[in-house]
Amino acid sequence: MKSKEVYVSNGKRPFWQTIIAAMFFTVAVYFLYLFFSQAFLMSSDNVKSFGAFLEAAAVSFTTGLGFSIVVDYQFDFDELRYKKLFCIGPIRVGRWNFFQALNYISVYRNTRDEFEINLWYNTNKHFMISTFQEMKPALNNGQVLANKLKLDLLDATNPRDTKWL
Repeated sequence: MKSKEVYVSNGKRPFWQTIIAAMFFTVAVYFLYLFFSQAFLMSSDNVKSFGAFLEAAAVSFTTGLGFSIVVDYQFDFDELRYKKLFCIGPIRVGRWNFFQALNYISVYRNTRDEFEINLWYNTNKHFMISTFQEMKPALNNGQVLANKLKLDLLDATNPRDTKWL
């Protein structure tokens, strides 16, 4: 990796979600089997069930994807670009998008009483980089990130009293 390339991972799915995804993928394969086996025996009586098998396979497959996809981000600050990666196990799919400009880093308290570190870019767009339960570690990590990227840090932990650090 280059010196200014950063990979932010959302981790792995819990084991129980992996089991549920596997069950939905198995059901999708079963309905595809029924779909193709009915294709050879197609008559006017089973045309409705023929389409229903394909629809059930598609719904099962997409539900399985919902339980198995993890979204990660890869940033390349030398080239001013980022990639949103959709990951299923070792398979990662994404494409590069370019920043017009990196503006600043902010730390603020969200509605769940967590402190979020955000990277603001292209004037009004942002990425949530990470969350912390306590203010001090959030501000320290925000400061480290701001220093590495040579950006300003906005302390918005108190919405009535924001400060540039």
